Amino acid sequence: MGKGDDASAAPWAVPGVGVSSLDLVAEVGALAQRFAEVAPHASAAARLTSMRQLIDQMEAAWLVAAADFDHAGGPLDQGAVTLAGWLRHACKLAPAEASSRARVAEAITVGSLQRELRCGPGGSRGGTRR
Repeated sequence: MGKGDDASAAPWAVPGVGVSSLDLVAEVGALAQRFAEVAPHASAAARLTSMRQLIDQMEAAWLVAAADFDHAGGPLDQGAVTLAGWLRHACKLAPAEASSRARVAEAITVGSLQRELRCGPGGSRGGTRR
């Protein structure tokens, strides 16, 4: 996935697009396969940067899946009141980390980042506010 990719990119490429259709297993497999094809022939520096990109892409897919899990009532079904609470318990995240990830998951799917994608910075359809 390069900088010039368009709307045909994976659902996580534009945060929140296609959340319900995200096939997490297939997407993570495809990401790992692309890394496995490139890494053996790359320099150590290129392998490190490729691996960091892979981690970031997997994190993006994970955040979209976490938001989808939250919106489907997954945390409640598992006995947690919030996604952050579920992340603390199930994923063994520190409280601040769980809260941060839950906020980002919300922002990229239905929150502030989605408003900016639809309306531009500042949340107004009239463009940027100065």
